[in-house]
Amino acid sequence: MRYLIFMLFSSVTSGQPLLWLYPDEPPQSYRLQQQPAGYTFAILELLLQPLQQYQHQTISTGNYARLFKELEKDQPACALGIIYTPERAQTLLFSQSPVFLFFNVQVVMHNSLYQQLHKPQKIALTELLRQRYKIGISAGRRYTAELEHLLHPYRDQQLLQLAQGNVHSSLLQLVNLERLDYTLEYPEMLFYIRQQQPELVANLVSIPIKETDALGVSWLACNDTVLTREIMPLLNQQLARIRSRPAYYHALAQWQLPQQLPLFEQWQLPQQLPLFEQYYQQVFLKTGLYDHAD
Repeated sequence: MRYLIFMLFSSVTSGQPLLWLYPDEPPQSYRLQQQPAGYTFAILELLLQPLQQYQHQTISTGNYARLFKELEKDQPACALGIIYTPERAQTLLFSQSPVFLFFNVQVVMHNSLYQQLHKPQKIALTELLRQRYKIGISAGRRYTAELEHLLHPYRDQQLLQLAQGNVHSSLLQLVNLERLDYTLEYPEMLFYIRQQQPELVANLVSIPIKETDALGVSWLACNDTVLTREIMPLLNQQLARIRSRPAYYHALAQWQLPQQLPLFEQWQLPQQLPLFEQYYQQVFLKTGLYDHAD
């Protein structure tokens, strides 16, 4: 990682720097011993190799709410891992291809509630909301259009508890103490937390959501400035070169392969095992901007 940070700052031009914003969202991006870490930076290293005529600077925003505030400013800035929405596309420049592939957000609940609900293989978020089970989510995080549509009517109600800042562990702790019925979390985050705080997830169960696809993608996005309009075609060209490389696949797959997911039931593993690689080859590498520009 020290090599990566040196690379990002070693080629400085006299022009305006391009900021690379990242939230505290391990294992995607976070700080480890005061240095940026996570698979965002493995991808960023590949992405910026031919673009050293520009000055690049990495900036931690803490959470997604602040990240999007930074993207509203005039300073040229980009970020990896942004969920595409038509509203965001009105003000942001999106890459032609997605940059991340991941197992989609899931419902995380205490094992006691999971048993009470008869150990569902998948769960309908619609039903959990309708039955008034209390959910906690991060105030700054946004989800896919399908989930946002379901959550929107409840955002101003006591049923949905919003937490500020980096709250993954605190929300899981509230579920662990059964003060919340459930939260929404990505399997990769749960895998990371199991490595750091195994006791926190020992009594929790992660369940795929019926209203979402098993896998999701996110994109590179920049604010709309002279510099970002100049550099986006170069970023798209480099993405086309590197997304099929083994190093790119490994950077994502090391956190996604189902045998590493901490909270899947054993019966789920055989059917999930080939899913990530198959989707990567057949969908992710062939997905382009036209597939989401509606």
